[in-house]
Amino acid sequence: MNTEKRRRIVIITVVILLVLAVAANRFVFQPLRRMVTADYLPAQQIVLEQSAGAATPAGFELVQIIAYLAGAPVHEHRQQDYRSRVDEHFDPWRDHPAVGVMEEQLAESGRYDLGFSFGLSYADGSLIDRERYASRRFFERTGFDRPLLEDFARRSRFAEFYRSQKSYYRYHHQLFTSLVDLEDIARWLGEHFEADHQGHQVLLSPLSSSLQYGYLFRDRDAGYSKTVINVPPVNPRHLELYSLGVITREQLRALSSLEVFTELAHHYVNPATDRLVNRLRIARVFGDWEAWHAGSGYQSPTLVFNEYLTWGLYLLYCNDRFGEAAVEVSARTMEEAMERRGFLHFSQFTRVLLAAWQNREAEEIEEIYGDILAGLRDAGPLQ
Repeated sequence: MNTEKRRRIVIITVVILLVLAVAANRFVFQPLRRMVTADYLPAQQIVLEQSAGAATPAGFELVQIIAYLAGAPVHEHRQQDYRSRVDEHFDPWRDHPAVGVMEEQLAESGRYDLGFSFGLSYADGSLIDRERYASRRFFERTGFDRPLLEDFARRSRFAEFYRSQKSYYRYHHQLFTSLVDLEDIARWLGEHFEADHQGHQVLLSPLSSSLQYGYLFRDRDAGYSKTVINVPPVNPRHLELYSLGVITREQLRALSSLEVFTELAHHYVNPATDRLVNRLRIARVFGDWEAWHAGSGYQSPTLVFNEYLTWGLYLLYCNDRFGEAAVEVSARTMEEAMERRGFLHFSQFTRVLLAAWQNREAEEIEEIYGDILAGLRDAGPLQ
């Protein structure tokens, strides 16, 4: 064998080995490494239908419909037309075993774990893993199994219903993105907190309740993280007020951004609050958390403080982004909402927050934690 032929064989062999090495790393070693890394959350692999800022994934909406049939609360005055169509199509299947499992899930754990269903899609009678970590977490955290959900979907002709509503979902996605600047909200939060997330996704279901929740997905190797949050579609009452000329478009934008901001803010506020020094300082003021919150779901000093702060920060954002009239209507709406939710001292908290922010020496919110807590402590006994 001559030298030239030997050289070509060596080159071809090296190329083949390199291709095999890349393939092994991509399809064998990376999946294995991700499976054994408990906190691995493949953010860049999240693929959702209608994924430009707002989405109603098929698996997510399937689970929301079952939750509705099981009696989960909804916004009574929102999307009544959609609920009527759901009733008409799915009423014969209210006694399906999947609805019974959902009733148990709601009684035991509520709706939070249901949101992981965004990792599921549905086609040709089968649930498809669009994002494996989320879909696996959904089945692990709830009482559902895949065949049960697939049986409900097939028998109820879910795919037919979902396809018939695509234009309705698309309308709400477009309405949402026309009023809510998700990237600007994230940019503002990123400017004032150490946390930094590269992607953001909003899940919209016409059957969502007043309960919002979110998840953080992080690929530590790639240095990439993505937030996924669930909020209701734009409030039709606010749209009506706008159409009647009662509020301006800027006020409509401010009101429509509130729920998104307060939920997304948790992914920036919570890591700051979780530092030991901050937890200790918060405990000294919010130790008697029941004096600050008359309700359920927020049963620790840090949980109560975080909820006050995420809502209070929206006033700072409004001051930066909207005019005086929009700030006023937002402040009024927030105070009424927080009082209904049992956060009895929101007006006092926001006064102290605004004073601390006006006297700040840095742009990071965490830098004024001490001033906020000192101001609340100096304000005296809660009224």
